[in-house]
Amino acid sequence: MADTKRLTDWIFSNREALGLRVIEYGWPKSFGMELTDVSVSIRVEGVEAIGRGSDKNSDIALCKAFSESVERWHCKVHSEPSLGFAAHL
Repeated sequence: MADTKRLTDWIFSNREALGLRVIEYGWPKSFGMELTDVSVSIRVEGVEAIGRGSDKNSDIALCKAFSESVERWHCKVHSEPSLGFAAHL
């Protein structure tokens, strides 16, 4: 992932408009794993969507979770199935 900083900066600078909530789960560390596991919830136009991401790099985990939440938000808003719909980082 070449440039996660631009995306993470954008996510946090737009957190209010996105209704952003981020949760980091502690289970990987309790198993001695060097892994970050996060969920991201966004609420835009009254529609909430949740994504989850994990990676050894915490910024990449956040970007994965955010991308999944955007995918799910789009599918909800447009009543489209998520099968075959994916954001690629």
